[in-house]
Amino acid sequence: MKLLFIDTETGGINEKENSLLSVALICWNDKLVVDRLEFFIKEESYNVTEKAMEINQLNLEVVKKAGIKKEEAVKKINDFIIKNFKEEKAVICGHNVNFDIRFIKELYNKVGKNYEEFISYRSLDTASIFRFLTIAGKFKNEQINSLDDAIKYFNISFENRHTAMGDIEKTVEIFNKLIEIV
Repeated sequence: MKLLFIDTETGGINEKENSLLSVALICWNDKLVVDRLEFFIKEESYNVTEKAMEINQLNLEVVKKAGIKKEEAVKKINDFIIKNFKEEKAVICGHNVNFDIRFIKELYNKVGKNYEEFISYRSLDTASIFRFLTIAGKFKNEQINSLDDAIKYFNISFENRHTAMGDIEKTVEIFNKLIEIV
């Protein structure tokens, strides 16, 4: 089963108000990264919060200069899905992935495209998998809620943390380790 791992870096937590700054995609199949894509989103002006920029450490001038328009971003996502999933709708996976899904859906809405044409309504969330495995007794006396907690638990490098691609690569690594636990 192929999965579409996704992560975003944003200018805040409100998908209706804050800017989507970068997107990273990984096509995963049988514990292997099959393909990857990352890009910045170009806007005339960005709506960001100080806290978000403190976390992601992105330079908005770099984002704007290297970024692509929202229409092109949606086309890149769709082309990536068609290339890697053919006729199948992509099932999205990530850590606390509903956050990223909200921003991606809003991106599609802003350009008048149908999110569900290429992307399944189903998703997998590694944070929920951790919660389930804790309930099932696989993680005793462990509090694994955040991506940082999971990275520490599995002793994964923090290098490139809080970049879209860096975070999604770590999420894929964590997902593979969760498979091994089961």
